[in-house]
Amino acid sequence: MEWGIEFTENFDHLNESCYFCNGYYGPCFSEPVCATCHALLYPNDASQRLNIGPYQEKTDDGDSGNEEPKDPTDFHQIQRRDSQGDLQQALQPPQQQQQLMPPDGNNEGNRIPVVEDMGDMDYVEGAAAMLVPESIAGGDSIPASVSGGGPSGLGVVLPGRSNGIGPSVSNVGGRGCLGGNNVVSKGSLQEMINQLTCPRPPDNLDPSLIHRIPPEVLMVVFDLLDDMTLWSVDHVCMRWHNLVSRYVKDDQWKEFVTRRWPLFRPLYNRVPWQQVYTKLTNSAPCQICLYHMLLPATPPANENSWRRNRLRNELRTLRSDPPEGIEASPLDEMSLHWQASIRGPAGSPYEGGTFFLYIQIPPSYPLCPPIVRFITKIFHPNVSRHGDIGIDSIQHNWSLALTISKVLISIQSLLTDPYTKVCMEPDIGRLYESDKNRFERVARAWTHRHAMHDGLRPDTPPNTCSSLSQMEIEEGLPPATSTRS
Repeated sequence: MEWGIEFTENFDHLNESCYFCNGYYGPCFSEPVCATCHALLYPNDASQRLNIGPYQEKTDDGDSGNEEPKDPTDFHQIQRRDSQGDLQQALQPPQQQQQLMPPDGNNEGNRIPVVEDMGDMDYVEGAAAMLVPESIAGGDSIPASVSGGGPSGLGVVLPGRSNGIGPSVSNVGGRGCLGGNNVVSKGSLQEMINQLTCPRPPDNLDPSLIHRIPPEVLMVVFDLLDDMTLWSVDHVCMRWHNLVSRYVKDDQWKEFVTRRWPLFRPLYNRVPWQQVYTKLTNSAPCQICLYHMLLPATPPANENSWRRNRLRNELRTLRSDPPEGIEASPLDEMSLHWQASIRGPAGSPYEGGTFFLYIQIPPSYPLCPPIVRFITKIFHPNVSRHGDIGIDSIQHNWSLALTISKVLISIQSLLTDPYTKVCMEPDIGRLYESDKNRFERVARAWTHRHAMHDGLRPDTPPNTCSSLSQMEIEEGLPPATSTRS
């Protein structure tokens, strides 16, 4: 084709590099967006977004940029100076925790205050380490500008290493271990910076060492993992796969599926839950979004009753009179994370599929629109490979009259009638305009591959000891009576 992409029924996005930075910030590990771009463009907590409503009034109180400097006795300037003074005072160590060292031999009268225990003041460790020059760690003498020098001198605070961070200063014989003018520590600041910035030399360990770990130890470690990490461990090697298959029961995989996809409705009673979990995870366009969907959200500082009552009424409407083929439910108590499902419309290439969506509702809702993304792969010109939806109502023309139900109905209608003038995937839009039959074949293949996991059922091995057929086993029919004599 003229645009260089061959669309077949087995077509899939390669994701060899990040869709946004093209690999500038690092590898994307077969994801559509690298971790750096995802952290910048898609924050995982809706409560941390900028809560700026679309309606803002311009008043005369704003600064035009041409005002005269205010009087020094202005109230706001005094408050600003007081807050800066409080911040500087907070960085100073408590007086009751300081000890004065004996006078320095080279500089009479200079004393260095040393803090014995600063476990509760971790925030000053970085600043204290920055005050210690490299010459101290090397054993040179402490200059007068650092060791005090009278009332205007700068005292060096060396906090204790109670949490494993920062330089360590031991206390021997009731005084800091500063032998003369030297600091005895486990490592200088430069060494610690080198450990953080320079790659660690390879360990000369036997590569087969991890394979000799007893299975009992591995299962203790696996028991501490969350569901997606445990699923990733299951795909590392055949030994770990056998351990997970043996010790992780199917009921536990059912719990994982129910918690991460609460709107999943299987068609059969006997469901291979581990296989369903694998299919649903592989069908997600972005596993980072799938992981962030169940992260604990930070509750908003001041949740307004308007948002709470609005969401309560919308949820009641969705449960009492849901639109055809649409479901939605919150995933947390603050209703910041939601999940929705849309059945493919009849007559479209998406018919028969169930597409899951991830919805983030900001604390400023309904002044700000929700963020809606597909967490099921779909071949559509208005849905990006990351799952973002190019619909005008939630991008630019949000209105207070719109609700979550109306947004989902708009997305469902978009599956029947794509809008190709502005596309999230221009190549797919050109395919829809030039060869609609091929577009429908690819879209239908994607629907069968990624959106029809509710029909999965376990493979029953052939029963050689009974005359029951496979249909009789599934339907629970009694065995047929043998006609042999």
